[in-house]
Amino acid sequence: MIARPNTTSRINRRSPMAVSGVLLLAWLVLTPITLPAQIAFRDAIQVRSAGGWDEGSGHSCALLRSGQVRCWGSNRYGQLGDGTTIDRTAGVQPVGLTGAVAISVGNQHSCALLENGDVACWGSNILGRLGDGTETQRSVPTPVSGIQGTAVAITTGDYHSCALHSDGTGSCWGSNLKGELGNDGAGSFSLIPVPVLAPDSRFVVIDGGGSSTCGITSTREVRCWGNNDAGQLGDGTFIDKPTPVPVIGLNVETAALSLGDAHACALGQDGVVRCWGQNTFFQLGYGNGLNEPIPHEVMALPPGIQDIALGTEHSCAVSSSRGLLCWGRNENGQLGNGHTSDAEGPSDVIGLTEPVTSVSGGDLHTCVSLSDGSVRCWGDNYDTQLGNHRPTRQWTPQALPIPGADAVQLSAGTYHTCVTTSAADAYCWGLNDAGQLGHPLQTAPLPPVSPAIKCRSPESGCPLESRRSTAASPTAQPPIRRLQ
Repeated sequence: MIARPNTTSRINRRSPMAVSGVLLLAWLVLTPITLPAQIAFRDAIQVRSAGGWDEGSGHSCALLRSGQVRCWGSNRYGQLGDGTTIDRTAGVQPVGLTGAVAISVGNQHSCALLENGDVACWGSNILGRLGDGTETQRSVPTPVSGIQGTAVAITTGDYHSCALHSDGTGSCWGSNLKGELGNDGAGSFSLIPVPVLAPDSRFVVIDGGGSSTCGITSTREVRCWGNNDAGQLGDGTFIDKPTPVPVIGLNVETAALSLGDAHACALGQDGVVRCWGQNTFFQLGYGNGLNEPIPHEVMALPPGIQDIALGTEHSCAVSSSRGLLCWGRNENGQLGNGHTSDAEGPSDVIGLTEPVTSVSGGDLHTCVSLSDGSVRCWGDNYDTQLGNHRPTRQWTPQALPIPGADAVQLSAGTYHTCVTTSAADAYCWGLNDAGQLGHPLQTAPLPPVSPAIKCRSPESGCPLESRRSTAASPTAQPPIRRLQ
């Protein structure tokens, strides 16, 4: 997991008391885009964004209907796959990559699942996170060794990657300093995929978050492995685990799973949300701010929760009426409840006039798409990641002008946000210091695009994306219940 930056410096950077001259200088140097900027290509069906605090981080990739991929933003480690290490403000095609069916982006690397069941990765290869048998940085897509056409889904953590295979087994490669590969801690890293040692389990979802990994099994149990310093594995201890261990106390089949920076929540088939791990900002929705190594029910939620979405240190849940409730860290208003006090329990996001169809939690901001196709964002806005002209934090949802089509999928990075629309366009907004918006530096409003087929409600097939990183699940038949 990336070491978090100094908390004080990050808070001061986003303090409303920041000196105006510093704010102006930041605007002149970084030139964030304050309205959604259309990416210079069409036919996008999936966008994945990676933020991160490391230098050289901040890029996005889009999967197109044709099976091609476009990437843009920071390219210091070749994570755009175009054969260079030049940052790009427009989407570029990874060299030789075709037939992609899913994409996942890590801190400084990218991976694609191909239609033949193979996996290709590119970018930084420190600790072997590309899985090609070397630690050589790759600026073009490189096959992951040993997958042999069996992968059905992929996920990326900060310094490791995993694949879910057609037989329900998992394999991971890259950093193993915390046991995140699940292979009984054999070595501090692996240059090639190693099997996740869970002989009595068959996974339907694997999700890599930071330096820990979790999965949902075919019996709807949750198993986790890797870093456990905040109790985020949910096994009742704070000891790292090099192989999958059951999350104890869920006592019901799991419908959905979401991972934050060091906490996790599971939605049961009974519509109840249970959370565990880091609780510094009450992101578990209960307790006294102490970390909890076992799941506890978020008591103040209404019955029949439909979905969950975790930001870095805050949590949100979609109610049966498709309203939104959030809790946890709130210093920048990322809970959308009209103030900036951390919330020990769920509170309603105010001002949402239509049912929620998708949610994405960033570091210090949150975005939703609504059933009328509109987008609302709130929270930190220092880099205009809320998509409006006001570089100040917003405590309640703010409307975004997505031209001419309905939003169907959101991906909130650390300091920028992207959306795909029903017209298969991609738009991004926020920090653009490395071109991570896929658009030249500018702040002018954009012309509208032609209207297309509308996606008015979850019942019409709008996809729901509620996780800031890609959870690995088969692309053909999603195995868990979602709001769709």
